[in-house]
Amino acid sequence: MAQILKGQTFADGDLVTGLKLNNIVDLATLLPNAITDQTALTAFDVQSTDYFLIYDASATALRKASVDDLFRSGQTVKFSSISGVSGSNLVVSIAGGYFFTVNGNTNITGDLVGTGLVQGSKGKFSTEVTIPADTTANRPASPVAGSFRYNTTTALLEVYNGTAWVDTSVLGTNNTFSGTNTFSNTVNITGAVQFNGTAVYALSAITEETITTATGSGVLWTSSSFTKPSDEIWVFEVDAYIGSTGTISFNFLNTAGTSYNAYITNGVNSAPMYSRWVVNAGTTLTVETVRINNNGPSVNLAQTTFGAANKFRIYKYRTA
Repeated sequence: MAQILKGQTFADGDLVTGLKLNNIVDLATLLPNAITDQTALTAFDVQSTDYFLIYDASATALRKASVDDLFRSGQTVKFSSISGVSGSNLVVSIAGGYFFTVNGNTNITGDLVGTGLVQGSKGKFSTEVTIPADTTANRPASPVAGSFRYNTTTALLEVYNGTAWVDTSVLGTNNTFSGTNTFSNTVNITGAVQFNGTAVYALSAITEETITTATGSGVLWTSSSFTKPSDEIWVFEVDAYIGSTGTISFNFLNTAGTSYNAYITNGVNSAPMYSRWVVNAGTTLTVETVRINNNGPSVNLAQTTFGAANKFRIYKYRTA
């Protein structure tokens, strides 16, 4: 078979024949414009089945090869730019289980659309990223830990933690929760918590002191002094046993003698006295006390016969 070997010189207009090729000696070369009888190809005229001559270093000879052979050879191909045909997508098809790998940074000025797995060490987008979005019912059957998607049913971004899909709304600020939300770890809330637009108060402290035994009428016991901030809700609780043969009438006074609350019962020999009242947010109590005042006949306060608690407690609530 005729072959062109290196070292041969062709002049403009020379006719290349099989016979002449057989007579070509080593060191033949093709001069510029030596082959001029064919119309030049444009970039988009080249087909995968077209052929060209390529130097085979292993055989030290020119051989025929197709465009498809070149791109399937596994050799590194270098381009300064790749442009798609106007009106068509630029498609890169990768065999199953393999990746289209870019070693270095990738700058994409248009949209990146993928139907398979896209992975990398890090990424940066200047305006926005559109992530997969679908309903709760259409969640992936076999998700990978770290996968995330926008749930159109809940209108929330969610992440698969390896066991379940978790709403990522807990990661942000000014969050709104709908439906049932379960938190398995510690939740630290530094801002305000609201329920339907109303501030939620959490129990922050409980103080307690013992109500001592007393007999008679009038003020029988006085608590330690306290100061209530305006932004807190306090619940006061009196839990004690009393003994009397007549009508029992107690009220709970502040330092100035104004009644917080009242407790009345009739015709008992001994009974538990349990009373609660609330001082809401917006009210400040400065250096105040609670005094247990008996308005009726002489009674025994804080009897210990029944092993009662005989306690005065303050439950203090504040916004989260």
